[in-house]
Amino acid sequence: MNRIKTAQFIGKAIRIVNKKAYYDFLLNIFSTPPKSKTLPPASDITFDATSVKLEEYAKETRFTMYKKLASRSVIIFAHGWGGSMQNYKYFFQPALDRGLSMIGYDAPAHGASTGKRTHILEFKDTVKYCLNEVKDYEQIIVVGHSLGAAAATLAIMESPEIKVEHLFSLAAPSDLRKIFDDYITLMNVSAQDASKIDSFVKNKIKLDFSADNWRKKSIPDHLANLTLIHGKNDDVITTDAILSLAKEWRLDLERDVRLLDEVGHYNILKSPAAIEEVFSKT
Repeated sequence: MNRIKTAQFIGKAIRIVNKKAYYDFLLNIFSTPPKSKTLPPASDITFDATSVKLEEYAKETRFTMYKKLASRSVIIFAHGWGGSMQNYKYFFQPALDRGLSMIGYDAPAHGASTGKRTHILEFKDTVKYCLNEVKDYEQIIVVGHSLGAAAATLAIMESPEIKVEHLFSLAAPSDLRKIFDDYITLMNVSAQDASKIDSFVKNKIKLDFSADNWRKKSIPDHLANLTLIHGKNDDVITTDAILSLAKEWRLDLERDVRLLDEVGHYNILKSPAAIEEVFSKT
């Protein structure tokens, strides 16, 4: 029996005894990232590392922030689910060569950070903290990958006082609702339970799959430029999905969207074409 089938079986057994415990079980799985090795950014470049507490949460929630300051122009790296700052190691030297300061993080429950569970709101608040650290800089550039791209988008949308010159969204998910619906389908949850779990999640971790869905929000004026960079071989988020998002946001498909040949969801972070696309516009 594979892990998904096992989780489905355990979940159904829990549901027979206690529905609330079943919803907790499903939320816990949804909120538990694969834990990557607790390594500092894999690079010859030295970063200052600090453990930072997010004050908004009842439970202690911390992330590890990495800084390499060089100028008043900064690039913020936002990693995805199950990732860490070291995923951006191929971006470090090009940033340094251009005299850019660098800030990144290991999100809660990721990389060197403590914790076992997290969710996109904690990702978003981590990016907001990083943005606030550099709010007075002359130029702010943000690069987000996968869920980190979505979190960065939400963080920027909720930080109207901070002007961001460019957001590069790499392999970005197109729809928060779809992420959860796909998970519910994967776990073979009934339609009746699915609607109740939606409310359960909203009450327990304050995540609203409608109100927090970046797809349904407008691109703010304080974000000067947005580029979606996506691999044609991405088997996690299809090119059709990202093109649909671009149309929803009324982006210029020629100027604001770059589709890369022979690039997938994860190897986009070491794609020379993706890296060139970012630094050619910074």
